[in-house]
Amino acid sequence: LINPIHFENVNWIAAMPELAFAVFGILAVIYHIKYRRNDKSSHIFLACFFYFLALLAKESAIFLPIIFLSVDILILRKKIKKIIDWNEIKKYAWWAIPPFIYFLMRSIALGGLGGVYDTESLGGGFSSVEKI
Repeated sequence: LINPIHFENVNWIAAMPELAFAVFGILAVIYHIKYRRNDKSSHIFLACFFYFLALLAKESAIFLPIIFLSVDILILRKKIKKIIDWNEIKKYAWWAIPPFIYFLMRSIALGGLGGVYDTESLGGGFSSVEKI
């Protein structure tokens, strides 16, 4: 009865980060909306937790706070002048904690922010003539 057209996203193991990112990102948005509607601190903790899990699944989750801001403006109808208010900015400061923890973990694991720090390791220690 059910024949999914795009079954690769479910069956292909390499697509697992996209699925995890989608699930955790949607849960973060849902709990952000719940937090903005009734201001419960448990909702912001869950939203930050799911945001952190989305970051662990895929680095492109770093842009989720832009989605949160868009949800506030477009769906919850918050005025931009009200969002710029200092009390509202404090509510958005929560979204800086998960990326900070993530980049701290990433820098410890990679020994920096990533990339190549010395040119000798780039070529495996061989000179240009030896590579040819």
